Amino acid sequence: MLLESLREQVLHANQEIARRGLAPHTFGNASGIDRAGSEPLVVIKPSGVDYASLTPADLVVTDLDGKIVEGSLNPSSDLDTHTLLYREFPRSAALSTPTPSSPPPGRRPAARYPAWAPLTPTIFTVRFPSPSPSPPPK
Repeated sequence: MLLESLREQVLHANQEIARRGLAPHTFGNASGIDRAGSEPLVVIKPSGVDYASLTPADLVVTDLDGKIVEGSLNPSSDLDTHTLLYREFPRSAALSTPTPSSPPPGRRPAARYPAWAPLTPTIFTVRFPSPSPSPPPK
């Protein structure tokens, strides 16, 4: 199985989406990228698989063009967005979740979440620090 360690990390991130209530049903997913090989490879949650039953072997490995390299399931429908982010922002990670229609318990009032929110995906990206800081722009 390709990228076992990255698969474990991506599995954990996807399980956290469900555990924290960030996505209903099977919506939302996290992916990871390995740039160490001859070509970058993405590990992403398959479409429609419940978080509770997800295993590292279920995760799909693709190249940056979305071509499946390993896996028998269909990759997330958000794959194109994730690969675009990885191409455009080489030091990023991607997570996509639907915007909630009401706040999680204990959060701010529902006014922050418009009625059309369930139709709006939210993409989170994480910027990794560069190995050597660049001077600030002038």
